Amino acid sequence: DRSVTVPNVGGSVGLSWRVQDFKVSMGYRADFFLGAMDTGIDAAKKSNLTFNGPYASISIGLGD
Repeated sequence: DRSVTVPNVGGSVGLSWRVQDFKVSMGYRADFFLGAMDTGIDAAKKSNLTFNGPYASISIGLGD
């Protein structure tokens, strides 16, 4: 067992609309995990892992 620290760089760009207690958001998000995977077979080889793409969310506020 070995433990490593994996740096994460990410960000998002988006728009949101709010009307009273109702909110809709959409945009694009990207996350980069540096050296997160060992893709080597007989020797260690670090590879980056990336997640990116569009997102959308709907929120409804409850209460006061």
